[in-house]
Amino acid sequence: MQVQRDGAHRDADLVGRSPLRRLARLRPTRAPLLAAALTAACSAVPAASGSSPIAQPVVLTGPLADATTGGAALQGSATTGGTSGGGSPATPAPGAAPRRAGILLSSVSVGQNPRGLALDLQGRVWVAVAGTGAIARIDGTRVAQQISAPGAEDLAFDAGGRAWVAAGGGLFGFDASGSALQGAAGSGAEAVVASGEFVYAAFPKEGAIRRYAVTKAGLSAAFTLPGSSGTPRDLLMDRSGRLWAALGEANQVARYDAPAATPSAPVLIGNAGGEPRGLAEDGSGRVLAIGNSTVVAVSGATPKVLVQNSLLSGAFRLAPDPSGTLWAPANSANRLVGIKRDGTLLPDPPAGLAGPWDAVVDRSGDVWVSNDAGGTVIRFKGS
Repeated sequence: MQVQRDGAHRDADLVGRSPLRRLARLRPTRAPLLAAALTAACSAVPAASGSSPIAQPVVLTGPLADATTGGAALQGSATTGGTSGGGSPATPAPGAAPRRAGILLSSVSVGQNPRGLALDLQGRVWVAVAGTGAIARIDGTRVAQQISAPGAEDLAFDAGGRAWVAAGGGLFGFDASGSALQGAAGSGAEAVVASGEFVYAAFPKEGAIRRYAVTKAGLSAAFTLPGSSGTPRDLLMDRSGRLWAALGEANQVARYDAPAATPSAPVLIGNAGGEPRGLAEDGSGRVLAIGNSTVVAVSGATPKVLVQNSLLSGAFRLAPDPSGTLWAPANSANRLVGIKRDGTLLPDPPAGLAGPWDAVVDRSGDVWVSNDAGGTVIRFKGS
């Protein structure tokens, strides 16, 4: 990437990705636009690149901090709907209805298996493209910049503008100019967060959460947080500086109240939705976990189910927007689901996606979704 009324529905969580298959269920006014956008965006997907040693990532293009120049794109094709040049929202015609939440705005082809999304300090959208082996910056409706990072799964930016990438072989680091920093080896990093002078990464294959001090050269020696055994799937640093970890199959969320100190064993919160795999903090400071088609508020005295619904099948990430809506890319259901603060779902969730993986909300409130099986990053109107 992250008190409640209960909403209870039943469903068994499905696993895996599906091809495009939901367009026929859309209302006639929406199906042509989404069909055209996804068809154009998914028409060309480059072949996966090979791996390279983690200590020697190759920088392919210009500075991370450069908002106007870019280099060779992974795939620069884009389809837009309701946007003006440069990818900014188009001005509605006089008398036109306002843009409704969930309307498709643009789709950019980025390469094989786009996964984690993040905003840099300038508010620009970046994506980790696992199959292609790179991170890429999206400038409106095109890929403006790419940096090689084999096996990239997730990424985060620290206060100095440095990018940290969780990858199959450990962690990559890049400074604000795009130059490579000292990374760290490890097996199968899936999530990363940065806070203050530290970077934290989750290694589910090793059952470990590691903390790294950030130096001028990059990452220093790792410190494994106590009590992190299990399967850490996602990490969240909340506004109070507490570190949260979704422990997946253990049906627990771990909370470290002082992770930057010499942390003690975490507070373990059980009954966290069956198999929590993603975390988010909304605007009110409420921390939520998602997994097994269920969203649970875990920051109160006791966990409370916010919603359980089959439309959330396969969802393992949450992205809150400024209105308080939570956006969940449902990987198995191939939908982007909007969840109101009280747990009710927004009507007509966008369908026809291809393995949606992660979501992030930009500064204008629009929702960006990585479409893993489709090789695209798609932008929708937020609430």
